[in-house]
Amino acid sequence: MIQGTTATGQDQPVVHVTTRGRVDPVVVGYALDQLRCLAAEHPLDSLRVEVARDGHGMRVEVTAVLAGRAVRAATAGCTPRAAIDRVYDEITGQAQLVARWVRSRPHSGHDSG
Repeated sequence: MIQGTTATGQDQPVVHVTTRGRVDPVVVGYALDQLRCLAAEHPLDSLRVEVARDGHGMRVEVTAVLAGRAVRAATAGCTPRAAIDRVYDEITGQAQLVARWVRSRPHSGHDSG
């Protein structure tokens, strides 16, 4: 099992990665590359990622916190790349909905008094 928490910069979200079973580090790297794209598009507070062997395939779960709202996606695929791409598409769609909701609120920031 690989576990880790990283913060790569002040504006970057905290990322917690957990693997279960035999997961190639290249797979974890690909997942993080995809999620960096998500973080570049949306102001994420944190990301929690679990990558696990699921029989002959791969299961990936992602929880992202965006504007204080947690969004979650979980998918499985025959290949690691398929599972990661699918979960990225799902979590991106959810993050876009939350971002739209935040922008539509009249006072989406902190109240000034």
